[in-house]
Amino acid sequence: YQALLSAMIANWRDQFDNDTLPAIVIQLPNFGAIPTGIEDSGWAAMRDAQQRAAVADEYTGVVITVDSADRTDLHPPNKRIVGLRAASVARGLMAGGEELTNGIVPLRAERKGDRVVVHFDPSGLPLTIAGSAGASGFELCGEDSGCRYAHAWLENQAVVIQAGGFEDASEVRHAWSDAPLVNLFGAQGLPVSSFRLEID
Repeated sequence: YQALLSAMIANWRDQFDNDTLPAIVIQLPNFGAIPTGIEDSGWAAMRDAQQRAAVADEYTGVVITVDSADRTDLHPPNKRIVGLRAASVARGLMAGGEELTNGIVPLRAERKGDRVVVHFDPSGLPLTIAGSAGASGFELCGEDSGCRYAHAWLENQAVVIQAGGFEDASEVRHAWSDAPLVNLFGAQGLPVSSFRLEID
């Protein structure tokens, strides 16, 4: 999906004969049943691909919507939050400034003893957790052991995940469901959206 999205945007630019034509992607919202366990969500994978396509292209932005929808209606009536965020992305792409154009971007995950630490692009800081001491929706995945929820918290503006007893963990996933409940937010009040990272 990431490759197809990038190719479509490139085709538009060819048609308009403008290599720097700004493109704004409205990310898929939270839609579906509240997650009650680990799932392999294609919806989350598309959200991740949409953000990756934007990060890879300085003239493309993504509007984060993982917290914006009525999970029972794919096209909810309240468009205000999406419109305000889209306008902010447009200003960032076309006028520069402090507006985030790619949301809160995870950069890398690294193992440190019995923990995994996830680092984020500084432009999306500071991170905050709403309503809890821990960040919800984090999973660790291993090739042989599958995925499982993991306890996560903030330290020095990075997310720390307890990984003791899960030595074969090779990947971190966050908000990996169709309608995740997210409580990790960054700059401009934006939620951290669905992502997956290999663990270094």
